[in-house]
Amino acid sequence: MSEIVILLVSTLSNNVETFPVPTTFGCKNSMISDNWRAAVLKFHNDGRRRVALGNQRTMDNKLMPMAERMNELVWDCDLEHNAWLNLCNSDIKINSNFYATTDKVEIGKSGNCNITEVTLDALKVWWKQSEAKDLSGNKNKYSGAIKNFGRMATGEVKGFACTYSNCNKNTPNTLMCVYDKKLQPDDLLYTTVTDENDVCAPADCKCEKRLCQYEYTGAEKANPRPLCAQDGMTFDMQTMATNMHNYYRRVLATGWGEDSNGYAPRAKQLPALEYNCKDIGKKTLALIDCTKVDSLHTITATPGYTLNYHKESYKVSREETLEKAITSWWEQVKGVDINDKAEYTAEVRDKAKFFAPMVLEGATQIGCAVKDCRSTGYTVAACQYNTTPDDDEAMYVIGAPCSGCEKNSLTCEKLGALCVAKPSP
Repeated sequence: MSEIVILLVSTLSNNVETFPVPTTFGCKNSMISDNWRAAVLKFHNDGRRRVALGNQRTMDNKLMPMAERMNELVWDCDLEHNAWLNLCNSDIKINSNFYATTDKVEIGKSGNCNITEVTLDALKVWWKQSEAKDLSGNKNKYSGAIKNFGRMATGEVKGFACTYSNCNKNTPNTLMCVYDKKLQPDDLLYTTVTDENDVCAPADCKCEKRLCQYEYTGAEKANPRPLCAQDGMTFDMQTMATNMHNYYRRVLATGWGEDSNGYAPRAKQLPALEYNCKDIGKKTLALIDCTKVDSLHTITATPGYTLNYHKESYKVSREETLEKAITSWWEQVKGVDINDKAEYTAEVRDKAKFFAPMVLEGATQIGCAVKDCRSTGYTVAACQYNTTPDDDEAMYVIGAPCSGCEKNSLTCEKLGALCVAKPSP
């Protein structure tokens, strides 16, 4: 059994509901069902809860000690994606600070064609390693003899994910799980306690059913790496924010932006947006205060920028929240009439204030952030644009798409809608 399984774990806190096993995870790989993900997540957290309470059997039918801090795992879609890419392309590495475990899972072997059941059987074998060595008392230490179980039961793990793939059609599927915490030989799996009242005792541990819960922002070191880490976004989220905005700008520029009176005027020289992580993204992240989610309208944009924001239930993934945010901002245009000068009118300010920044000609850069504000029940997304609209002035110059690019020392993109920088000679 090789060392390539990706499991991420996360922790929350006292008087917070146990993470309900999600029904939708928002992960990229649609070939893997959310029912499979839910079953794998539940298996891990059920086992970790037994460990935390001192009910886990080890060698000679002894019991492992109770845990002071055992985190409740959260499924990390970025770790899943990293693991899936790695299975078929070893050049896409898994961070050396993570633990990866792999196993072969054969569909149809012994007549079982249910991938969920076959996966759970493999996980049970990993977990059974708890009996390969005496882990009672103060002996709950990581070693090669219990490496698969040890990774699943490390108290400090917060995020994890698993995946499976069959890169070579003539071989069985490979199961991989990745965990965001790596132990060294003889490291304790967790800090032990002898009194059940001390389980979940740390002040920063919001405890539910003996597992600690924390706000989880995702593994920053999952591959492919983000453009920068300052905005707390993954590479895929940064790419999504840029691509969705430019898609909608193309729709507008080519005259297909549907408003309440037909279609908004075409845009003559609308530039493609570039993603600015280190400045705009960082400042946007700092604006999101999870303690003030109910008053997002009071947030003030960074001077010189325009701010859009959106919130969803904490059960909605960060990726899906960002997608829903950008879509909802764009759809505001359907409720207003963009006049024949494309002006930022009172109607636009009142009914489409989040649509307007998306189409400003003066905007050339964007930065976004998404926070999992689980303690207040929401996931919050925000984006800022490096310009501001002027009341009753044109949001963009009207005309045939790209016909004004040269005036601004730009050129037309291949898609024929937005202005982009000229290629280097």
